[in-house]
Amino acid sequence: MDIDECEKNPNICSRTMKCLNTLGSYRCVSKVLCSNGYTLDPVLGRYCIDIDECANGTHECTADQTCENRIGGYVCSCPSGHVVGPNKDCIDIDECSLYGNICGSNSRCENTVGSFKCNCENGFEHVSNFAGNSCQDIDECARTLGLCQHTCFNTWGSYKCICKSGFKLNADNRSCTDIDECTEFKDNLCVGICENTPGSYVCKCPDGYKLGHNGRTCEDIDECQAGHICREADEICHNIRGSYRCNKIKCPNGYHRDHERKNRCVRSWPCHINDHACIRQPSHYSYNFITLVSMLPVMPNRPEELFKMKGYHLPGSAIQFSMAFLEARAPPGIQRATESCFALKKPEPTQAVLVMTQSIQGPQEIELDLNMEVYHNAHFAGSAIAKILIFVSQYEF
Repeated sequence: MDIDECEKNPNICSRTMKCLNTLGSYRCVSKVLCSNGYTLDPVLGRYCIDIDECANGTHECTADQTCENRIGGYVCSCPSGHVVGPNKDCIDIDECSLYGNICGSNSRCENTVGSFKCNCENGFEHVSNFAGNSCQDIDECARTLGLCQHTCFNTWGSYKCICKSGFKLNADNRSCTDIDECTEFKDNLCVGICENTPGSYVCKCPDGYKLGHNGRTCEDIDECQAGHICREADEICHNIRGSYRCNKIKCPNGYHRDHERKNRCVRSWPCHINDHACIRQPSHYSYNFITLVSMLPVMPNRPEELFKMKGYHLPGSAIQFSMAFLEARAPPGIQRATESCFALKKPEPTQAVLVMTQSIQGPQEIELDLNMEVYHNAHFAGSAIAKILIFVSQYEF
């Protein structure tokens, strides 16, 4: 029986040599050195074979990694959407940052652990088609009935509420409120009375006026054109803005109505040459009626001309004019006119013009007298009085 010398004496060869038993003897041969990841063939001991670290549990992969054996080693694979980090751990890949506009238009990329998802922008929704999942516009107007109070208009990615004419969109961008045109545009709509209506407005006029063809302005109604509007035969109808007056001319004692001029009273008899009191009396009174709108604008340095009084010029004659403010009648709360509201201008030696120097509030009535005195060779030759009755209407139109 052959004795195994190698087994009998384990240290018979040096550490770098390997003992091989032979028939009746032994021999020392060089050992086979295997690289990392390999081990010596356990049968013959002359070959290096791969070590399966994944199988024998000698790998260093973490719990979330997968061990994959390789010839001479192994690799630790991370789950999908991850890469191996500097510390050999798995870190998530941010596909949104890495690949840019990966989701396409009308959507935004949201990174998730191991992956990503594409979220549609507001106003869009996912739809499946031949190109995959994409985002298409949502027609909010068709989908949600009553979304807008009046008219809903679909836009790309959103919608817009539009109000009917005469309405404005509220802060909620959905409901509508009527525009009070009479308040917002009061200076540009109606000359008379503005009445707001749902979605619009109408212009109306006070009594004594009618609405013009343009539907905005108020035109005065001339009531005197209707005929016998005044009751008494000797009354004269005078139209004023928004109304009328039946004026009765009552001549002073010693005067009578002029047959040629109905607004004038003349002396009933001539004066004796030595009757100085009679001569000092006016030769005639004229009654003049003027109508004005309330607060009639008066331009600076350009007073409004109201009435002209004119005499005849003879050689050696001179004419003097004077104004007397008699009375102003107005209801409570209305500022009454004063003498300072009027003045006399004398553009020619024989003419005087009554002017208004400032606006007058209505309604009110004002009485003035214009006196004209004629002198011949410095001696009094005669006079006349023009009685002025001014009617200022209630409205500024």
